[in-house]
Amino acid sequence: MALEAAREAIERLSRVVPDFPEAGVIFRDLTPVFADGTALRAVTEALVEPFAGTFDAIAGVEARGFVLAASAAYASGHGVVMIRKPGKLPRAVLSQDYDLEYGSTTLQLHPDELAPGARVLLIDDVLATG
Repeated sequence: MALEAAREAIERLSRVVPDFPEAGVIFRDLTPVFADGTALRAVTEALVEPFAGTFDAIAGVEARGFVLAASAAYASGHGVVMIRKPGKLPRAVLSQDYDLEYGSTTLQLHPDELAPGARVLLIDDVLATG
């Protein structure tokens, strides 16, 4: 039920933006979904429901992933760990480089925000660009 409500909300409210952030990329703007309380709740429930009881922490990837991760963390009674782009975190960080369909980047997090062996539900907005 939660999955169908989320799917319907995303289809109804998100906006497709061709050639963003660069030519050839089709971007799905989720901000209208986030702005609608009922839709945000449906998406949050659909994200958390399949993983209930299988994670100890939630992490969100900058920037739209923060919205979903915070919402999921609240709904599940967890805190949220922020995964940022370089230069945004003030203390020691763990870094990981990776490739995108339109370039490459690095993500960082504070290692002391996760307990050793923590099971992390990682949330990003991969729907935006695939």
